[in-house]
Amino acid sequence: MIPTPTQHLIDWLRLPKAPSWGFVIYRTTYSPQSYRQFPRIIELTNSLIKREILHEYATSKDSYAGPPEELKNGYQLICAKHRPIIIEDRTQLNGISLHGVRSHFESWIDDYASGRGRENYNWGYSTQRHVCLVVDEEVCQALENADTKLIREGAGEYLRKWWVKAVEPWPEIDEWEREATGFDGTMKVSVFSLFFLWTDMEDPYPMWMMRRDANGLYTG
Repeated sequence: MIPTPTQHLIDWLRLPKAPSWGFVIYRTTYSPQSYRQFPRIIELTNSLIKREILHEYATSKDSYAGPPEELKNGYQLICAKHRPIIIEDRTQLNGISLHGVRSHFESWIDDYASGRGRENYNWGYSTQRHVCLVVDEEVCQALENADTKLIREGAGEYLRKWWVKAVEPWPEIDEWEREATGFDGTMKVSVFSLFFLWTDMEDPYPMWMMRRDANGLYTG
């Protein structure tokens, strides 16, 4: 059985002229090292998202009631149509805070949505209206030695070491959650859990409802 958010994505991608799917990713560091690191980080996240998708396909095969080829084609389509949207501008974005990213992202959404923000459902995908990812200097440091060659069967020791940041536009935060944890509509996301995040935010749950560890890390 295919998880509902994944089935929604497959259905959308099968439509005529369906756009590619993928996270909106902000680059907010422009240090000399970042020009080497940023492309590697995008390559890493693309590879691990595909890895998650293929793992979900493998776990869905036994319970899928339809033709096996139909299931395989659906997951292959997801992999083939994955293209993140990269937003980078050294003049505007160099060193800005996560709250600054949120403000820019909200304006970016409004530009696409005729001023109606994420309430306009006539463009993009739901997740693209509910979360963006951020690669800043801290993320570059966390992923400095990240390499898919180090991964074998599972994420193992790297699950909580390799992460990017996520920002929710127009965050809806439970008052108790805000006071108890200081949650501000941002969190760290393990690079092994990005497709989980995509499907969770497609639903979408407000980010404050998502399980995070004591360090504010989401692992799915």
